[in-house]
Amino acid sequence: MNIQILKNWILPFSAILALFFIAFLLRSPFYVFLVPAAFILYILFKNLSLDARHIWWFMWLCLPMSGEWQVTTSLGLDMPMEPLLIILTGVGILSWLYRPSLFPNHFMQSVVGTLLLIHVAWLGLQLLFSSTPLLSLKYLLAKIWYIFPFVLMLPVWLEDNSFWKKLVVFSVAAMLLGVIQTLIRHAAYGFEFDALENIFHPFYRNHVTYSAILIVVMAILFANYWMTDNKKVRKISLGIGLLFLIALYFSFSRGAWLAGLLGMASIFIFLKRWWVQVMVLTAIALASISIWITQDQRWHFLRPAYDQTIYHTDFDAHMQATFALKDVSNAERIHRWIAGARMITERPMVGFGPNSFYENYRYYTNPLFRTWVSDNPEKSTVHNYYLLVAVEQGIIGWLIWMAMIVTVLLRLQFFIQHEKDKMYRVIWLTTGAVFVMILALNLINDLIETDKVGGVFWVCIGLVIWGEKRIRAFQNAASN
Repeated sequence: MNIQILKNWILPFSAILALFFIAFLLRSPFYVFLVPAAFILYILFKNLSLDARHIWWFMWLCLPMSGEWQVTTSLGLDMPMEPLLIILTGVGILSWLYRPSLFPNHFMQSVVGTLLLIHVAWLGLQLLFSSTPLLSLKYLLAKIWYIFPFVLMLPVWLEDNSFWKKLVVFSVAAMLLGVIQTLIRHAAYGFEFDALENIFHPFYRNHVTYSAILIVVMAILFANYWMTDNKKVRKISLGIGLLFLIALYFSFSRGAWLAGLLGMASIFIFLKRWWVQVMVLTAIALASISIWITQDQRWHFLRPAYDQTIYHTDFDAHMQATFALKDVSNAERIHRWIAGARMITERPMVGFGPNSFYENYRYYTNPLFRTWVSDNPEKSTVHNYYLLVAVEQGIIGWLIWMAMIVTVLLRLQFFIQHEKDKMYRVIWLTTGAVFVMILALNLINDLIETDKVGGVFWVCIGLVIWGEKRIRAFQNAASN
């Protein structure tokens, strides 16, 4: 990287990042920093001649450590990442309007790409049925400015031979900074479980988002370990990996631990080409459990004891409460899942509209399952993304979404089966493991709409769409 790039790219963007972080630390309003940020952006664009590639990479560098800023009571932005996504989306749209040939034609030839377009089209159509049309419009716009940079524009960056190296370096470097500052702050509290709420701000909302992006970056790091033959790089990767494992343990995130194990198991499933069998068995198991628990109102045995279902400040007690069904976080999940199930029966086909769960769910809760955190001041949703899609987008939207998920898994399995290049085989295995970990995390969370996990999720989709193009190119070459 030469001095000119350093002047034109890293320094201006670092200045912007520093301004936003200072605002976080000082708890100052962001508008104080808009004037200097605008000046820096002017210098940046003047020197870069609107080279969006540099903006994309800076955005990726920010991804593990961006922070949430509440613009209004109903609108929040992840700073500085979402403004960069909006800029990239604007640049992409204007570029394609000016030169339609820049649009990736392979996108329309991709099964995953087609399903993604149907998904977005359904979100747009839902504005006609939504119970909260303004919130649904905000949701649609946010979805668009995530899909454009992470999916549609991704093939442009993939033409760069250094893409994979940059992806590893930027991901690991940013996450390493986040891990070091978190461990230092946690050490000041003696690594106590009840200190978690004090150590993540402003870079992470809570230990769930921190641990989720951590296991994703760990997968990228270990993939780099497998791909390289450089002993020095391997030693460095191993050392950072051990530090990340320590950080993952002290995140005290049960979901991330389980997701990591499922990610490793998925590698074996991909190699054995067992995904069809696994998905069929999973569907049968979930259907059987659902039928059994709804018969004779068996779900009532999950009802929490209000005075005993509490938040535990000791992790051992927290784990014991989890197995005894007396953990308040899981009890509140059940409270909202029941509300979600009732909402589906109310509007099964089209749902209540994207981004509408919070505004409607209280009317469908069961008071017998209420917990002491049911007031929900943070305005969180149902804590199961698959259920959330069914509630807000209806059965039609759920089927579209699940069709895309299933297709991605099967396409990745196909890539791994037919890939001859060692590096790309590792890339597809890593993409598959990361995708499965994200799917697992969303069984008990709603992380697709967050900047960190959501950004990685859409990159996985973009990689699969690009992979379909790559496979077609090889097949055409072989036929000729």
